[in-house]
Amino acid sequence: RLVREHVAAELALGFEHRRAALGMALDSRLQSIREACNHVLVTGKTQLRQQRIDTFGQVYRDLEARMHQLAEDYLAAADARYTRLQSIQAEHLRVREQARQEKAAGDFLDTLDLLMDEFRAILSENVAPRAPERPAAQRW
Repeated sequence: RLVREHVAAELALGFEHRRAALGMALDSRLQSIREACNHVLVTGKTQLRQQRIDTFGQVYRDLEARMHQLAEDYLAAADARYTRLQSIQAEHLRVREQARQEKAAGDFLDTLDLLMDEFRAILSENVAPRAPERPAAQRW
């Protein structure tokens, strides 16, 4: 009986050591997989962010140049319209036309500002995580 108890204790101790060794091996593999995944994640993010910087920077420069050209064209045309105001003889019509042109100029410049703000806001747009599904209500 004593021998059997010692053999059983030795077997239990052996199994415990094997379980601990297996646990350490699994922890090592898990750590290795985590490190590999983190490396892929960091490398991928780096490449994506570099592409985003390159793309966004170029598009932003192009957009800014285009907006500047639109503003220049508009201002040149607006100057001609304001010059024409001086030739309107009727005071009432001249005042109304000047107010209309001022509103149009303000609207145009506000629109350009809004377009640039919306373009810049693209940087902070992200894919929203999916909301967790709610379990169906149980009927009792």
